[in-house]
Amino acid sequence: MKSILKITVISSLLIIGCLLIGACGSDNVVQGKGQLDITTTNSVTTLPLGSVAFQVSKTSGGAYFDSGTTDATSGKVTWTGPTGSIGSHYFFTFSKDGYTTQSYIQSKDLNATGSNVTLDVPMVPTVL
Repeated sequence: MKSILKITVISSLLIIGCLLIGACGSDNVVQGKGQLDITTTNSVTTLPLGSVAFQVSKTSGGAYFDSGTTDATSGKVTWTGPTGSIGSHYFFTFSKDGYTTQSYIQSKDLNATGSNVTLDVPMVPTVL
């Protein structure tokens, strides 16, 4: 009788453990995956500047592992980083024809539970 009770308790604990692990899917905040809300603007007019390309690396001058473009109208994009990433530093390079390339270091921990970080990027027009 005691061995049946032990088996039942152990089985129940294993099932609960599996359910808890399964609840922490690959892309949710519970797992600690935050987001970076990026907004690009024209530094002179302060209006939103859309279609700005960006590239991301883990080290300054390192190989880019991700890239994207801000929204054509609002100049906004949300970047969530790589799944299962460890660490908090990312190096961003923003570029658009007619504007000076801008570089930023994002050093707030996106992996902290519920972390939402804002990055405002004023793009400086080049003199043509």
